[in-house]
Amino acid sequence: MIMNYTDLFNALYAHPPTGWDVFRHPGQGVYFWPKGLTLMEDSWNDSLLPNHSMLFEFHVTTEVGSARILARARFRGAEPEDDLRWKTWHDIAVNHCHANEVKEAENAIDTRSVAKWPFKNKINKNTPIDEVANLVRIFLQNPPDSLTCFIGHLGQVR
Repeated sequence: MIMNYTDLFNALYAHPPTGWDVFRHPGQGVYFWPKGLTLMEDSWNDSLLPNHSMLFEFHVTTEVGSARILARARFRGAEPEDDLRWKTWHDIAVNHCHANEVKEAENAIDTRSVAKWPFKNKINKNTPIDEVANLVRIFLQNPPDSLTCFIGHLGQVR
């Protein structure tokens, strides 16, 4: 059994985290973007992020009790490291802002996680949706310094 992301999206969409927009896209997870920051692109219908260069994705991992926010970004080329914009975002997040690097294999063809921010609270597939939604709201209202730092630099990279 996996987290019911449809129910989680509905709970967060009805009462979004302060300062964040909530999106639902294909795949597992719920996606967010800071209000007032624009980073959109022409539509790519076959992309995980059809109208966005990047979104922040919440999902529960297969590790027991582990959840995280990922900065998932579109890249052009065979590998994300070949795309200057993706590489710049990664370097800002990991090297400058001290976010956690994502090392696991990714399945998406045109998107890859730039960095991750793990939840300190234990969340798993059996955690009640209302509780998960509240933990996500709390996390995004008072994000780690590394996430705040990264968001502060996003408008500088196009």
